[in-house]
Amino acid sequence: MPPAVSNPGWWAQSVAVAYEQAIGRRVVGQDSDGTFRTSVSRTVTLSPDDSLAGWARIAADPQLRLVDDLGALVDWSDDPRTSVTEKWWRWRSDLSDGSRVAMEITRKPDERTLMTLTHSKLCGPEGIAHWKTVWKPLLQHISSE
Repeated sequence: MPPAVSNPGWWAQSVAVAYEQAIGRRVVGQDSDGTFRTSVSRTVTLSPDDSLAGWARIAADPQLRLVDDLGALVDWSDDPRTSVTEKWWRWRSDLSDGSRVAMEITRKPDERTLMTLTHSKLCGPEGIAHWKTVWKPLLQHISSE
């Protein structure tokens, strides 16, 4: 990357991924290990602390039923791990199918909060659209609680 480019490592990785997609080595949504990931995001008017608490309540709801793209029930396989820094609020947990869910929350300059849920280690590209339809409505509940 040219010296004038800010964050050259990020740009170099983006170029490498685009190249791999162009030559057919990787498809959109595929990570370098061959698994897939998808994400959904939502901007809310809650504080980061309240956003994290809202997500934790939804994820811990005993009525929550997660079903994969093949119709199999998937459960959280471990207790969630949370961390908070000055800039980031994070929540992570693994699912019983071996995939991982991470919620990252950060404050935007206008005092709103950006919540981004990433589901990684998916087995194939067919899971991308399916899991977006699972996670997006759950995020809608955060601002309506």
